Amino acid sequence: MNMALFSLLFAILTAFPGAGPDSSARIRPPFLKRGDKVAVISPSYAPSAEKDTTVASACRLIKEWGLEPVFGAGVFHPDSLQDNLGMKGMPLPVRLSDLRWALRDSSIKAIIPSRGGYGAIHLVDSLDLAEFRAHPKWLTGYSDITNLHLASVAAGVMSIHGNMCYDFWKRGADNPGNQTLHSLLFGTPPSYHLPPHPDNVPGKAEGVLVGGNMITLEALMGTAWDFPRDEPVILFIEEIDETMHAVDRLMNQLVKQGRFANVSGIVFGGFTSCKPDLKFASMEAMLRPYVQDLGIPVCFGFPAGHVEINLPLIEGAVAALTVSAEGTTLEFLL
Repeated sequence: MNMALFSLLFAILTAFPGAGPDSSARIRPPFLKRGDKVAVISPSYAPSAEKDTTVASACRLIKEWGLEPVFGAGVFHPDSLQDNLGMKGMPLPVRLSDLRWALRDSSIKAIIPSRGGYGAIHLVDSLDLAEFRAHPKWLTGYSDITNLHLASVAAGVMSIHGNMCYDFWKRGADNPGNQTLHSLLFGTPPSYHLPPHPDNVPGKAEGVLVGGNMITLEALMGTAWDFPRDEPVILFIEEIDETMHAVDRLMNQLVKQGRFANVSGIVFGGFTSCKPDLKFASMEAMLRPYVQDLGIPVCFGFPAGHVEINLPLIEGAVAALTVSAEGTTLEFLL
């Protein structure tokens, strides 16, 4: 969608006085101020040697925001360096050390990964969840960083499903996802108003927003880093490069495990480059039968995930979701 046209279809508003469930069950990290240090790490893949300009360009934007980027040891690597899984990233001990440093160092006020990829799942079982709470700070990212969002929420600390260094470099300073992330980090939580989608299911709900990349999310179900089962949840799901039948299988898994029992609302993000290998007109047409009779609001096509405009979502925060014939409203009750 053309970015100018998109800007006409929804508005990103400023913070609002919220009323509703108490968000104090989870810690909201302090918002940033100019001069704060931000850790840049590579907990999943790292930029290859010829793409180091990705991080360099991203850090120019971070500096324009008035922040000081500080690099972990595993951010850069030569193409020849792979761990024992053949991953293009630093070995597990280096990536784990970088993440622990970023979490434990009280002078670091936010953590921004260089990119996603794969591998963060190997870090979570080596972390004490108390490490997220010792010095609460904003962690932003998406895709494979879903692993770290789930760990942070399980530890009782909010985080941000949003852009990373790669997106700062590729999308630029004027991208609405980057602009909204900047505003959020500096203390202005977003309120989203989107146009109607033909597959939406109307309704109103409040709950703790959790989720992210679908296949990554489901890999941690039933573990200590699973999304909450004892409180209302607004579940966010996005995916990339999976077949339609793989997404269908994952939805079946959610249904058969009873995972919608405490889900009060659903937000479907982008399903980018997902191959239409089943006889459905669209991904929405395949997904809607799973959710249309749950009696909860469902939003399709929310601009988040592996998409040009990846709007930030506050994981672990209580959110209010309203879906109607006029469109979708999503607000965070901080």
